[in-house]
Amino acid sequence: MSYINDALRKARRDNKDDEWQLIDVVSTAETETSKSPRWLWAVGILAVLLLVAASTALLYWPREKQSRQVQKPVMAAVQPSTEKKAIKAPESAMLEEMLREAPEGEQGAPPAASAQRPVQTAASGQPDRVEGTGTAKRVIDGNEIDVRYAQALKRQNEGQLEQAEALYKKVLEIDPHHLASLNNLGVIFMQQNKYREAIASFNDALDKQSNYVDAHYNLACLYARKNDTKNSLYFLKKAIGFNPEAIQWAIRDNDLKTLANLPEFKKLVQVPKK
Repeated sequence: MSYINDALRKARRDNKDDEWQLIDVVSTAETETSKSPRWLWAVGILAVLLLVAASTALLYWPREKQSRQVQKPVMAAVQPSTEKKAIKAPESAMLEEMLREAPEGEQGAPPAASAQRPVQTAASGQPDRVEGTGTAKRVIDGNEIDVRYAQALKRQNEGQLEQAEALYKKVLEIDPHHLASLNNLGVIFMQQNKYREAIASFNDALDKQSNYVDAHYNLACLYARKNDTKNSLYFLKKAIGFNPEAIQWAIRDNDLKTLANLPEFKKLVQVPKK
């Protein structure tokens, strides 16, 4: 194509025609274009391809990201089987069966191991009883007293203090000299923080029998609760004097812990040497 351009230039010089200038410009542009490096085309094509690839990536990348987000499986909380709670140990079932079959007088919780010592039975197997004197002496129905006393003691051990109180008073209506009922009634008053009534009940028992150890001991515990150290030690000494077993009661008794560090208390609870 160069020989054509040369011919055109020669004709232009010969004819001095303006139209040949335009042809020369076009031919010159074509020549320069034909002379431009081929790598520019390659770069252009590559740029277009990159632009297309980038656009495609921008369109599809969010969807792929969302699809790749794997949701964690939700673990359901495993609730413990309610059936296990309803299962009872064989020993427990047997114990409940024994309690249901036991007579009424044998059921109930044992007395608390605190200072308040409800009297259950005397050494003879019957509750402590002192018969009244005088021409108007009342005939005592021993069977009814024993039944009511057993019921009262059971209610007291079960914590049904109001019912126990009423039953003890029934016993005392039949026999006002029933020492165990007077003592246990005083214990109930102590549990209810009715100290004045408790003192009166214990003193009533001591008026009928001055060496009644349980009343002395419970008075010692009552005064210890009231932080009356002098009276507490006085009645504790009386109780130990009438029954040395009161030493062991005092050592284990929580109501007398306030006296534990006193020299007088330590001296009282010393086991006598044989």
